[in-house]
Amino acid sequence: MQVIKTLSDFILSILIVISGQWVIFYVETLIGKALSPELYGDYRVVITVIVFVGQLLLFGLDYIIVKHIPQLLLNKSREHAKFFLISMFRIIVCILLVWELLAILVNQSAHNLMFDRIVPRDIHPGYFYLACAGIYAVLTLLLKTVRSLDYKILNMILYNSWAWIFLGFMLTVPITLNSAVLGTITSYLIVIFVCLIIIFTFFRKVRASKFTLPEHIFKDAFHFTTQQLFAFQVSGILLILMEALPAPETDIGIFSATIMISNLSLIVVVSIKNIFLMQVIPAMQGDKVSLQKLLRKIYLVAAALIIPTCIILYLLTPFFLRLYGLHFEEVFKFILFPLIGNIPGALTSGDVIFLNYYNSRTNKIYTYLTIFKAILCLFMGLFLIKFFNIYGAMLTYVAVEFIFALTVIWIKKILISKIDFVQESVSA
Repeated sequence: MQVIKTLSDFILSILIVISGQWVIFYVETLIGKALSPELYGDYRVVITVIVFVGQLLLFGLDYIIVKHIPQLLLNKSREHAKFFLISMFRIIVCILLVWELLAILVNQSAHNLMFDRIVPRDIHPGYFYLACAGIYAVLTLLLKTVRSLDYKILNMILYNSWAWIFLGFMLTVPITLNSAVLGTITSYLIVIFVCLIIIFTFFRKVRASKFTLPEHIFKDAFHFTTQQLFAFQVSGILLILMEALPAPETDIGIFSATIMISNLSLIVVVSIKNIFLMQVIPAMQGDKVSLQKLLRKIYLVAAALIIPTCIILYLLTPFFLRLYGLHFEEVFKFILFPLIGNIPGALTSGDVIFLNYYNSRTNKIYTYLTIFKAILCLFMGLFLIKFFNIYGAMLTYVAVEFIFALTVIWIKKILISKIDFVQESVSA
């Protein structure tokens, strides 16, 4: 019965993720069709900045909650769990208060970055959009909190529900750059409200009990934050670079639409990680041969999934462009670049799981890897975008993903050669 329940939960979670991704994509096509490529590019820049800054503001608190709250609940220490949660919420409130003041001070610089050439009449000051990053940070923190309370399926439903709410807004209000951004933020706020009700209900009858917080939690949070920031999607970094250099506004919009279509293939990556996560971790405690066989098996499964998926998406691109509108027809010239660039990430999904769970020192290893990826993307992007515009951005995307995947494979081989040392470290 437990196996059946686990399998059903897995299938349900995959269906929720896939449906959420398709809804987000459909909403993006509605926005792209209503706006010009120039304004659509501005919209994607704004959302990218909100997500990037929001991850920075979290400072790994979401990671700390997911790591420690389940342990406290497993030990039947709800009182300590509530105190721990309150402590984390106090920290995020202080961070956000400081950020709101800072956002006002850097208002003009932010405004110039996001809207330095085309400024619609209904646009808000730059600090408004920077302040929205705080809302994204709170949303992420609360969703991770719901997950830590062992509401895994409910968490996935909530995580994807904002897309459905957003779709409702975009179908009922006139679509402009401003309404698209405000619709996104309003959807976040509704999900935040629901999460607060769930968390409050869970701890309603529990009185917080003070205890000493675990050691090194903020050191772990630092590593996780660094990983989150520097592992920020290459496309996001390139999008900000294109806006800052600056590249032509139309190119930014075309680049954004191309990435949105190609990102549908990333559903394969999520599926692979969900399927093999619970197989890789136990294999790391066994012998090298079994682990290497499993990782080779993941290569084959990933190739069997990602390559046909990319081919299908390429063939369906003309249909997707009908949804976006005729002014995005140039996307078809570039779609092969990101589709090819997504293949190495899917193939190395198992290796990335291995690196993440190698041992406590992996945080440093993976942190250095993600920093390397970000720096590589910045330097290649600055050079290639400056001289080749959107072609430079696409070439950078493919090159960075391939170089990073090869680096991951190389590091994995080195670590597997030390697998016996890992077992000794774990047992110690």
